[in-house]
Amino acid sequence: MKRFFQQLLNDLLNTSDDSDDNLKKLHSLEMAASVILLETAATDKDISNEELAGITCILQKQFKLSDDDTNTLLDAAETARKKAIDLHQFTQIINKNCSKDQKSRLIEYVWQIIYTDGRLDKHEDFLAHKLARLMHIDHKDFIAAKLKARQASKKRKSG
Repeated sequence: MKRFFQQLLNDLLNTSDDSDDNLKKLHSLEMAASVILLETAATDKDISNEELAGITCILQKQFKLSDDDTNTLLDAAETARKKAIDLHQFTQIINKNCSKDQKSRLIEYVWQIIYTDGRLDKHEDFLAHKLARLMHIDHKDFIAAKLKARQASKKRKSG
């Protein structure tokens, strides 16, 4: 598994800007979810250590990754995030490979990352709504995910 992610990172870093064929081949479900979570954390222009720890925990739990594999994936995802023009290519992968419940869980993770600092700013709220539209998440599921993440955040802060 580590070799796969290392090759993924090497291929990604060696991809020329002219050719996105290689980049498209590299986008796996894990990569797409990682980019979405990193973009969420970067919405306020800074990915905090707490946000990065939250993303790491989510990826390890959901994809059963080791520390090394997670770090390699996050490095590759950050490179892909910086090269990407928009999030459509990543949400498309999510839509093709995930069930309604899995997409709702991903949007809940987005909200968890947003609430890491205990507050919601307008840019984060806009991004969450945009992701929900791109992933075709029902409004009721979107709100349920938001409320669940906010409640968990309050429990962490008080407990």
